[in-house]
Amino acid sequence: MQKQLITFLVLFTMIDMGCKSIEKCMIGFYRVCSPAEYNTTLQINEDYRFQLNVFDGKTFIGTRGEWKVVDKHLIVNSDTVVRITPSLVLLGTPVSDSLTVYACWYGEREFDGMFSINPIEGANIKLKTSNRWLTLKTNRNGSVKCLNQFIDSIQVFATGMRPVSEAFGRTSTMPIRIGMINEDIEKKKVFLKNEQWKITGWRIKGIINQKEVSFKPGRKYSY
Repeated sequence: MQKQLITFLVLFTMIDMGCKSIEKCMIGFYRVCSPAEYNTTLQINEDYRFQLNVFDGKTFIGTRGEWKVVDKHLIVNSDTVVRITPSLVLLGTPVSDSLTVYACWYGEREFDGMFSINPIEGANIKLKTSNRWLTLKTNRNGSVKCLNQFIDSIQVFATGMRPVSEAFGRTSTMPIRIGMINEDIEKKKVFLKNEQWKITGWRIKGIINQKEVSFKPGRKYSY
């Protein structure tokens, strides 16, 4: 932490001096300062590429592009729109005679900005076995149980979420979790065109989709 602080104090000095090597000091990983938007992150790479991930409480949208520094401003230009896709995850607990399938969406805990896994009650889960379709509805825990058997494919439908259809093709040895995303995701995007974000000390201040944000150096987490 002390080393990081020293690095950005040096950065602040270099900004005041108009030093061109400030670009090297900009390289790194940043998070939005607000706890409510903690999972909105910015990665600045040494090849003058960046990736911005914006979290709106249920889904991630983002963008990739090029960056440069001009007159104490970080100039960012997008060339790629990034969207997440639904995910199928095998959980670590072995199963035997029965199989549990979970439906959820990923949220954000207000007190620390980490992920929370939110069950979806009433989701319709369709499992295609070797000879028929099983149609089940999730309980308040977002789960269903059935006889563990060969599953050819899985479909999940839930109000307000994009339908999921995944090929499986085996008998599962672990519970299955399906992560869903909001059906409005296609309407959402972030695309930055010649945006000028102000470099103030060790923070970066700018506007994303007409909303002011302030980034500070942060840590990456694995979930």
